[in-house]
Amino acid sequence: MNTSINRWQGSDFCMNYTHSETTRKLDTKRWWALFVLLLGTLMVINLPIGILAMLMIIPLLREPPSNGNQKIDVRGIIILTCGLLLLVYPLVVGREAGWPLWIYLSFVGAIALFFLYQFHEKRMTLRGDEPLIRVNIFKERTFTLGVFTILAYQIGNSGFFLVVSMTLQDALSLSAIDSAIAFIPIGFAFFIASLLGPKLAKTNASVLKWGATLLIAGYAAVIAVCSYYGNDLHWQQLIMPFFLIGWGQEFVGAPLMGTIMSGVPKEQVGSASGILSTFMQTANALGIAAIGSVFFAVLSQSATYTGTSALQLQLHSFIVALACSAILGAVTFTLILCLQKNQKELNTKS
Repeated sequence: MNTSINRWQGSDFCMNYTHSETTRKLDTKRWWALFVLLLGTLMVINLPIGILAMLMIIPLLREPPSNGNQKIDVRGIIILTCGLLLLVYPLVVGREAGWPLWIYLSFVGAIALFFLYQFHEKRMTLRGDEPLIRVNIFKERTFTLGVFTILAYQIGNSGFFLVVSMTLQDALSLSAIDSAIAFIPIGFAFFIASLLGPKLAKTNASVLKWGATLLIAGYAAVIAVCSYYGNDLHWQQLIMPFFLIGWGQEFVGAPLMGTIMSGVPKEQVGSASGILSTFMQTANALGIAAIGSVFFAVLSQSATYTGTSALQLQLHSFIVALACSAILGAVTFTLILCLQKNQKELNTKS
């Protein structure tokens, strides 16, 4: 009897081992296929477009005046790169890793490196050298307000795209293709607004405010639709709310950069644009980490409720996470008001 049991356990172990090995090989093939697909997309689409854009912009660039003795701030590049790595990487992997101690130690290290760069920048300025980024650019109130505006705007947007993608595919059981189709209203409105936004911003200073208002209205409309239809929700019912969100996003995004850069001295335009791009990328990671954590935290707590369908639980988590994006949209609106008020004061003084 024991011999039979041992044989059965041994055969069961062999079957499990074979299954795990087969699964591992399949997963390896899938990851390799995904890598090849991404590499092919990069080579066929991203790289040619990037090279074309670089060649087209060369005639528009002008070499700034230089004393001929400027050196590349290698130390500054290393310090800021390591600081950003210690800040962004934990934000990306923190939730899946369960927010262990090393995540918080990385944040502390990032803050320490940013203070170290400030000290390094002051030393270079005293020596008469040109640092990678002049920290005194943040003394420009328009620029500082603009940075905070971009942070609030981009955190809300990146969080929205994360939770809406998961809700469409997990809660509504849409395929990847159908989910992409559901995003068409956002893309279409974004494209139309990108054509009209910069032109309207030149003649109408209220474009930014209207954009933030449409963005908040779009978030609120999605929440209302999800709350009203519940288990009967279909993605087609989100077309108009998505259209409002896309319209609002671009009415804020396109004119906002120009508004911020208009208050920056010409000699610091390069540094300012680099800082804004860096803050945008950091905000993307922060939005995914923060709003994604809210989404999963509410979802895990809601799972303890009885008598509630899986769709209702996921929609509840989606609504709570989307409310965070709506609040950040309201913060964006408030900061835009402050930004425009500051610009009016500067125009009055000049």
